[in-house]
Order: sequence, then structure tokens, then C-alpha cells
Amino acid sequence: MINPQTPELDEELARRIRLVRRDMSSLLFHFTRASGEDKAATVLNKILSSEKLLGNGKWTEGLDCVCFTEAPIPEFTAIFSLIEIAAKQEHRPRYEPYGIAVTKEWLFSKGGRPVIYEKYSEFQNYDKK
Repeated sequence: MINPQTPELDEELARRIRLVRRDMSSLLFHFTRASGEDKAATVLNKILSSEKLLGNGKWTEGLDCVCFTEAPIPEFTAIFSLIEIAAKQEHRPRYEPYGIAVTKEWLFSKGGRPVIYEKYSEFQNYDKK
């Protein structure tokens, strides 16, 4: 198995990388979508009032998870423009422009980790710490 430890990155090098990598952000975003009778804005209000994000196991073979995106803020205009230009409901993005942002540092301190999109049979080969 590959060593899951990530080597420390020199802070100056990390700063320079962030200057040129437009696809990297220090913020992670969780967007909401309509659920049942609730509109996406209502779902967001429920998250804010309960102060909880509840995961589900739809994408992780029963292991609850909450998904975030690292997409840079300028990309959201393009992503959510699909809401207006989609020819059919099923062509629209799953999520709407209602959500929360947290820093990577905060989310990682709570146990959040990057996602590996892979078949469940492959998931068993990864360290789950």
C-alpha cells in the first residue's frame, strides 16, 4: 500500500504555487439542492439553523459522507449558468447556488479528506484513517 503520509511543503513554495494555480482554493464549498418540497434555499436555512451537515451513503456504498468542491469561485458562474441554459431538467446541475464555505484547514481538522472516485472494490485497498 502507498504511504498515506503527505510530506510537508515549504510554506514559500506553497505560496508561490497558489499564485499560479487557479484551480486551487483555500475554501471548500458545500452546495444544496431542492429536496422533496423544500427548495435549495430552504435546505440551506435548515443546515444553518441546525448547525449540521448530514451525510449519506449514496456515493460511498453506505458510508456516510458530505461532499464539498474545491472549484474556484470564478468557476461557479459557469457551473450554475447550466441552470438557465439546460434544455431538460435532467441536464441541470444537481446543486444550486446556495451553500456554505469552509476553509480546508478547518474541514481537515474535523476529519474531512479529499475524495477518491473509485469502485467500491478498490476502496477497500485504501487506508481509512
